[in-house]
Amino acid sequence: MPKRVAVSWKVWTAWLVWAWGVCIWPAPGAAIALEARSAQSAQSSQASQDSQAALESLVQHAMANNPRLKAAWSRVEAALEKVPQERSLQDPRLSLGWFAVPAETRVGPQVARLGLTQTIPWIGKLIARGDRAALEAEAEKARFDALRLTITYDVKRVWYELAALEEAVRVAREAGILLEHLEGVIHARYVAGMAPMADLLAVQSERDLLGDRVRTLEARRGPTLASLNAALHRPLEMALPATPDIPLFTLDLQEAALVERLEAMSPQLKVFEHLLERERKGETLARLDYIPDFTLGIETTITNQWDVYRGVDSTGQWMFPAPPPGDSGKDPVVLSLSFTLPIFNERRQAATREARARQLAAINDRDGLRDRLAADLVMARFNLDDAARKTALYREALLPRAVQGFGAAIGAYQAGTGRYAELIMAQRSLLELELNAVQALAAQGQRLAEIESLVGEDLPVTPAPGGSLRQARAGLERPDIARPDTTTSGISHQEGIR
Repeated sequence: MPKRVAVSWKVWTAWLVWAWGVCIWPAPGAAIALEARSAQSAQSSQASQDSQAALESLVQHAMANNPRLKAAWSRVEAALEKVPQERSLQDPRLSLGWFAVPAETRVGPQVARLGLTQTIPWIGKLIARGDRAALEAEAEKARFDALRLTITYDVKRVWYELAALEEAVRVAREAGILLEHLEGVIHARYVAGMAPMADLLAVQSERDLLGDRVRTLEARRGPTLASLNAALHRPLEMALPATPDIPLFTLDLQEAALVERLEAMSPQLKVFEHLLERERKGETLARLDYIPDFTLGIETTITNQWDVYRGVDSTGQWMFPAPPPGDSGKDPVVLSLSFTLPIFNERRQAATREARARQLAAINDRDGLRDRLAADLVMARFNLDDAARKTALYREALLPRAVQGFGAAIGAYQAGTGRYAELIMAQRSLLELELNAVQALAAQGQRLAEIESLVGEDLPVTPAPGGSLRQARAGLERPDIARPDTTTSGISHQEGIR
């Protein structure tokens, strides 16, 4: 056994010297690694394009199939059908009556009465009613547009959340592989008597904790995917057409320009603008109620002919029987015109005051909503800038520095000059920075989608260097840890743990 340990010590000493040289001198295969990274970057670029195309396809699918949008459009159609109803005349009225006791007249007994009437309001009233119904339909259409933007935002928000989740899983898995390699390094040092068993147990616990974190991230995929499929009206477990990705971009429009677009384009504000115009038409209609409505009519009385007619001669004597008069059985016709008397002005004045109060309510609702939306827009713009600033900070400074620091910690630990606490702290720092960078970029995409939903239109953005999240991570340099072959030590991994 002593000879075997001595051989192992020599082997491990040689291996540590070789590992330190690897950390200091460029590897002979550096060109091959660079070529591999270039190929990976090209694949990431194509995947990013596929991701954007898939996102646009999902948005269109949601626009065509979302039940809430379908219900909102049905309300728009229902409101449009109200317009011809309000502009139409009332149905004419047909009246028919019978004389219980026929009225005896010279031309014969009157037995029935038949009449037809048509009420014709002032033409301005019909126009005002139709306009008011049309404005209500416009308000419903604006509500539909607002809901369309909300659902588009929901789809993009969950898509970017899924992209961040996928990348977080990938980052955590890579960190797990890194920990496995670190475990091999620490195990080799432990076998060689250069590291305490506490370091080996600590890295194993760290690996298990990271494994649980990976499982938690993977378990979140199902509920998040279900949320996206719910907006698409698809089976909750249905897979996505492509792996989500997040583009890198910059938004050039400043806050003032965004607020101007919001005031001009926001469908939420247009809802109250249409409602305000509707209430103004309501005031016009209340004023037109002072003008009377007219009713035109035609009526005839059905008169029977005399079968036997008693007449009086020139002397006043009854003549029986006598021939009936020539107009016997002739039906009289009456033309009529009637109109309302608008004399109860209190009701009409109250209707006018009601319309004015509703106008003030619509104005205040619109102004309050505009202030709230502007504040939300300012906050969303701040969050976008903050996420962009953090993304740049992580990509350009923190992550490269963390990679260098981790590589230095590995080299120091392998050389015997570093401690495990410093090594694992560098590994944790690198992991958290990568996860934070993913979340910052996801927040950047989500805040852009939020701004577009507030403004009411897609905004022009400038693609940033790096292309997308996956492309940026593909180009990130990482330290390579060569896991030693523990069989050369003559002691197995399990023997070392024991």
